[in-house]
Amino acid sequence: MMEWILRILEREWEALRQHLLRGSSADEEAAFVYCGVSATSNKTVLLGREIVAIPDSAMVAKGRAGITIDPNFIAPIVKRCRHEGLALLQTHSHPFSRDWTTFSGIDDAGEVRLFPPIQRRAQRSVLGALVFGQQSFDGRVWPLESSTSVPLKVAVVIGDSLREIHPSSQKQIKIIANDTYDRQLRVIGSEAQNRISNLSVGVVGLGGTGSHVVQQLSYLGVRNFILVDPDTVEESNLSRLIGGTLEDVGEPKVSIMERVLRSLGPSKVDALQGDVYHESFAKSLRKCDVLFCCTDSLTSRMVLTRLASQYLIPLIDMGINIQLSSEGTISRIGGRVMTQLPGDPCLDCMGILNPDALVRELMSVTERQANPYIQGAEDERAPAVVSLNGVVSSLAVTEFLHLVSGRLGSRFPRTFQMYDGLKGTVRLISLKPEKRCGVCDEVRAMGDLIPLPCLQNK
Repeated sequence: MMEWILRILEREWEALRQHLLRGSSADEEAAFVYCGVSATSNKTVLLGREIVAIPDSAMVAKGRAGITIDPNFIAPIVKRCRHEGLALLQTHSHPFSRDWTTFSGIDDAGEVRLFPPIQRRAQRSVLGALVFGQQSFDGRVWPLESSTSVPLKVAVVIGDSLREIHPSSQKQIKIIANDTYDRQLRVIGSEAQNRISNLSVGVVGLGGTGSHVVQQLSYLGVRNFILVDPDTVEESNLSRLIGGTLEDVGEPKVSIMERVLRSLGPSKVDALQGDVYHESFAKSLRKCDVLFCCTDSLTSRMVLTRLASQYLIPLIDMGINIQLSSEGTISRIGGRVMTQLPGDPCLDCMGILNPDALVRELMSVTERQANPYIQGAEDERAPAVVSLNGVVSSLAVTEFLHLVSGRLGSRFPRTFQMYDGLKGTVRLISLKPEKRCGVCDEVRAMGDLIPLPCLQNK
């Protein structure tokens, strides 16, 4: 059975609530929400993109028992949905409801009148409805070519942490105590632990940092993984690949990490041996609730930062760099952990995606030799040490813990962490974009409606 989920930024969710529940008026208020769509085999996510508040001047009738919107106000909204393929949510308030609210018979009749004409004009657009009480909401969706609605399962609200808000008509999952996680429950709470067990987490890159991340996530209780890496195990990997043995040389890294996960407990693992630059592998990550970028490739970062913006998925990006002087001494050990929340500046805005290095990565060996003026990282293997990988990976997994619980003390939003391995310090640095790339705002919450920057033929 298809699940329907709303994913929306916290600032948009709160703006919507403030409009619908403004002041002390007992009259209903209304708004529309344009949404992108992310559709997989068993789940469709509506991605809140833009709110259109309906002013009093666009109301034909307004009162405590219902509202009627001027068709002339609705017409350009429907036209935009038809041209762009956007889904559309009609939202209104029941200001007299508090801890529980649902659709009234008047709401039912109104949707039957309003939605079929919209569906005929915007045939690619999924339609839905939300109703808000003071401390509650309910939701339902009218799938394409359907004459009846289905319930919305949950609204995922993304701010500095993830919140799941359940509609009044949906039963919440009962939290069952588990002694395995007793110690960490005392830190993050049972609600966050339950959320961890239900989240789907994508990890791209399963080398020195990625293998640490996968193992730690499993210990925390993550049970749904999508793992992506194109490489096989080399003997030089074994000094830092968690779970790797000599017998694994030549085997896909995704297979090794799948084995590690299954040894730690029951898990659902999609182990994909491939490059996230190929569309089929990138699109598999749409199912995820959180993404980890654990690669040393700018190409993969280009894809993942776009995926994060386009599908409203938090992305935790990390990297470590060890520099040696000409005499062979260590001159620098630097690590970085950056959480890109949907709506924040992307990795390109932050200057992480060096254009020359990105162009070089996408070249073949012959093309690099023919273009000596394109500057970028050398092909030699960078120094790496398992303990330093572990420090940066642990910082990244702790960011994940804060994201799902919001309970790890006073945090400073819009910052990232820099690890200095020589000084043994971690600094918080403000997220100050070097530029506004423009792309992250343009693609935000568009989902499947626009292509990802990937090769299309894989």
